[in-house]
Parts: sequence; C-alpha cells; structure tokens
Amino acid sequence: MQQLDVGTLFRLRDMQASGVSMQTYTVGYAAAVAARGNDVYVVDRLAGQLLGLNLALGEARVLTNLADPDTHGLYVTRDQKIYVVDKIARSVRQFDADGRLLRSFEHLDLLPTPVDVTESSWGGDLIVADGLSNRLVRFNALASVMDTIGSNMTRNSIAQSIQSIASTANSIFVLDSEMGEAMRFSLRGNQTGNYGEDNLEFPTAMAVDACGRIFIADRSGQGILVSLPDMLQSAARAEPNMPFEGEITDLWVDGSNIYVAAGAEGIRIYLVEPPCGAF
Repeated sequence: MQQLDVGTLFRLRDMQASGVSMQTYTVGYAAAVAARGNDVYVVDRLAGQLLGLNLALGEARVLTNLADPDTHGLYVTRDQKIYVVDKIARSVRQFDADGRLLRSFEHLDLLPTPVDVTESSWGGDLIVADGLSNRLVRFNALASVMDTIGSNMTRNSIAQSIQSIASTANSIFVLDSEMGEAMRFSLRGNQTGNYGEDNLEFPTAMAVDACGRIFIADRSGQGILVSLPDMLQSAARAEPNMPFEGEITDLWVDGSNIYVAAGAEGIRIYLVEPPCGAF
C-alpha cells in the first residue's frame, strides 16, 4: 500500500515559470482521484484546486482553481485529457496535462446538475451524469450533445439517485445511492445487470476495472465490496489493512492499482489481486 496524505510532501512545480519552486504541497482533503501511470490527479477540497501529482518525481502541479471543489466528478483519459465537474458553471471542463482549458461540455436543459463523468468506447464520447434528472447525457469529442442514455417512453431516469458512474468497453455502470446498488447498462441504455443488492449501506463511490470487476465503497465500515461481472458469483468484501476512519469519497482503478480517496485521510493506493490477465 502507498499512502498520499498530509505527511506526504510534494515539491510544487511552477507552471508559469516551468520550474520547481521552493514551496511544497500536501493533500488536504481528497474529494476525487484519477490516475494514469505515475500521474495522479486530485480534487483537493481544502485547497479548492485540481492538482496533478507525479509520483516518480515527487512533484505537484496546480492545474486550476475550482469555484466549488466539493465534487467527485473527475476523469482522465489515456492521453492525459482531464475532465472535472464544475457545479457552479453547470458543466464539465476539459483540461490538458498542463492545466490549459480546452473546452466545456454543457447543456442547461439536459444537464442542469452534473455530478460525475466517464468516457465511453463509442469514439471517445463523454458520458455525464445529471443529479437532478438522474439521466446520462452523451457528448461527442467536440462537446455537442449526441443523446441521453436511460430515458425512454416508459422511464424518465436511469436511477433514483446517481452517486457515481463508470464504464468499460461496452457497458456503463451507475451507482444508485438511494437504491443501494450498482447497475450495468448497455450503451443504448438497456439494463444488463445489477450488483450489491442487500450488501451495501449508503454507497459513496464506485470504480470498474478492465475485466469488469466492480469496486464499491459504502458507509458500512466493512471494506470495499468487490463484485464480478458474472452476477451468479457472490460478492466479497476487501478489508484494508488500515481501517478508514471517515468516508471514502472516490475510487479509481488504473491497471492493477486501485486508488482510494478518503477525504482528510488522503489517498491510498492498493494492488488488486489477481490481475485481470489471470482471468
């Protein structure tokens, strides 16, 4: 396990001067986390900033200041495009790895209250969850709305209360905090599975790895619930070697590592075994 908390010092890189300053940074309150390789991105609610941490170099970069940093809506693509929910602007903002704003994804009618964001396999389309309508809105790479997912003539929303979303090659996963379960949908919005029924207490965060394992954090204090794609197999709890005192705010899986954001306790990185290749 690796831990990034108030005891972990990062040298603060000055993005304007392209050098490392004498200042240091430590994680204050990890509201959201996303990672690719050695690069870990954090929404620090205490600092009110989106930051990039390089674990190999021990450096931190302030990518942007956030008007409302109380969000777990964070996603990073393999080519280091960073998406973060901006609740004040009612949009999702896209940045490059240097913190330059590239574009905003927004639609005031379909997306009045964005809560989370992920990427689908349909040409890199962006999927954004709305917390008011509890629908999913699909954007193309140019920030134009393609359609909504999960609403049809018989259903106005995809969930009772969307807490978190994640995706794999051909599925979208929705964590419903009110129903206490995770649901799997096709990219056309047809429900194909559900997980965690009767096993979750006020779920708070979710991540899915490349082989479809679902990791869900809740307020039970019993560890992270791990479900396999095959719903006939029982879910199991993964107990951390150090219990979390507070609430897990976000989860992210990159390769064989799972990143656990836990507010004032910072971020812990665990190795997931067995790896996907073992299945």
